[in-house]
Amino acid sequence: MNPNDAYKNKIGERLTRILLDALEKQEITEDEASEISTYILDNINKAKDNTALFDFLTNISTMWPIFSKVLAAEQEEKLNVKKEEAIGQASNLIKENKIDEAIKVVGNATDQSKGGI
Repeated sequence: MNPNDAYKNKIGERLTRILLDALEKQEITEDEASEISTYILDNINKAKDNTALFDFLTNISTMWPIFSKVLAAEQEEKLNVKKEEAIGQASNLIKENKIDEAIKVVGNATDQSKGGI
């Protein structure tokens, strides 16, 4: 199983748990659950990489807000990965006595206009 499949399975399981929970709590009807299930099955496997899968998750959360918790958790996880990567890069640069470059890496990581945190 490659990382994309593992991520896809993780997202699918989380969506399924939320769908079942919403149905049990009567937050959605059986017809809505059927519609959502069909949408998930029809679209989750169209995602060819983790970025496309994240886009799928964004779309389904917009269509059915019950999935917004999954989206928020994935956004936080993505943010944590970016933080760890920036910390690792900066740490390595500092070890090489490249302080200015380390500062630039940290600056870019925290600059939201450049996709940072």
